[in-house]
Amino acid sequence: MIFEVKGDLNLLISQVNSHPERNEQVVLVLDPSGGTQVLTREEACTLLPSPCEPFGCIEDFVVEGLALYYRPDQVVRLRDRLYLVGQAAVCREDEDGNRWSLIGRDICRVMGYAREHGTLLCVNGQKIPVLPLE
Repeated sequence: MIFEVKGDLNLLISQVNSHPERNEQVVLVLDPSGGTQVLTREEACTLLPSPCEPFGCIEDFVVEGLALYYRPDQVVRLRDRLYLVGQAAVCREDEDGNRWSLIGRDICRVMGYAREHGTLLCVNGQKIPVLPLE
């Protein structure tokens, strides 16, 4: 398995689902080489692109309403396909671009996608973990 979850995902999902009004906004940070982390939006802020930086966004990532934000230098294009090679953040957005906390079901769906689609690319004899984005 290429993707692993850091921390107690079941505990976090339980907390998010039990008391959504009391929890901070939760995002999922995907990193093909370092696993996956569930963080509050504040904790993930350094990973999310600032409004001044160029960034990429894939709307309706895995399911409708989820958005994947990445820095262009964390993605490579090979044979007309994008691959995530660095960190990216997944959050829930509405049609107006407002960000909302992920729920347990979102986290499970994204992790299932990452586990199913995560792969290795061989570059100059080195295997690099990547996540196809298209």
